[in-house]
Amino acid sequence: MFDFSLQSPVGPVATIDGRECVYFGGTSYFCLHSRQELVSAALEAARRFGLGTAASRVSTGSGGALKDVESTAAKFFATQDAVYLASGFLAAFAALGAIGNSCQAIFIDESAHVCNLLAARATGKPLFAFSHVNPQHLSELLSEKLGAGETPLIVSDGVFPAFGEIAPVADYQALAQRHGGNVWIDDSHAIGVLGEHGRGSRDHFALTADNVVTGGSCAKAIGGFGGVIGGDSRFIEELKWGPAATAASTPSAPDAAATIAGMNLLMAHDSLRKRLRSNTARLKDGLRSIGIPVDSSAVPIVAWQYDDKGAMKSLRDALYEDGIYIQFVQSYGGSDTGGLLRACVFSEHSPEQIDRLVAEIERHVVSVGRP
Repeated sequence: MFDFSLQSPVGPVATIDGRECVYFGGTSYFCLHSRQELVSAALEAARRFGLGTAASRVSTGSGGALKDVESTAAKFFATQDAVYLASGFLAAFAALGAIGNSCQAIFIDESAHVCNLLAARATGKPLFAFSHVNPQHLSELLSEKLGAGETPLIVSDGVFPAFGEIAPVADYQALAQRHGGNVWIDDSHAIGVLGEHGRGSRDHFALTADNVVTGGSCAKAIGGFGGVIGGDSRFIEELKWGPAATAASTPSAPDAAATIAGMNLLMAHDSLRKRLRSNTARLKDGLRSIGIPVDSSAVPIVAWQYDDKGAMKSLRDALYEDGIYIQFVQSYGGSDTGGLLRACVFSEHSPEQIDRLVAEIERHVVSVGRP
């Protein structure tokens, strides 16, 4: 059951059920969803192209800024080409449907997003789950489950949406290479956030080999909508004419235009990432100073748990009454978390807003205990 609803554009301050709050929810890490450049681009595209093509790309569906968003995405990811799909959820099906053809078994992180799990099952290949962000267990499973001459496909999120862990993608790449296989990384929460250029996991780990394919949602850091996968021209061409792209209508023109504008902004303004990383460090340092155990990565997600779900809801509700919104969720990305408190910091939060969150958590935590 969903307790709260957003009634304003996304930003550091938002209206939740009629109450204006300092907002630490969702995944709009740069608040691009409400930025005027994206809104204007979407409106202009709607006027020029209408809302959509009402066709797939095998007929007349390649208009409405589709080719433009794909060329922009290729530039953003520094790849030969890119494919743009209706959702990040669908991107997993497109990628695994293509890469899975060449493997004999799929090995997936036990906490991978549900889209990756469903897409892996849809391939019909044997599927094995390895312990969360545990390359040692993965290595053992590969040795145990692969027969002579068989190759794997390793599947994981790049950044996990619940607690913000960064997957050890370089380790997965090395293991895949050892067994002649490939890796699919759902970078929905890494795109825009990880790496020197904000390109995600490959950028973060400085990966150059072509056996790691990444993609994900444009509806988070980028501020648009749809799914995107970057890669070499031959592979992307296969995806463009595969069932995930040809058996459905293409994404709407306003979504495509907003996605282009978001990517262009992120490419042009390193200051956005720098500010996000500064704010992330400020929040995480502050939470650790009051005894909340969070990591020190650049991922702008913090989450923690209490044994008592009632205590977590009480803290969430107390902060809401003070005009601060954080999330209480019992599952995230298809994984059962057992309940957690989760806050996302944005590049547009002020230091004062971040410090206020920390101070109010410390004030209220006395009544609910420490995690």
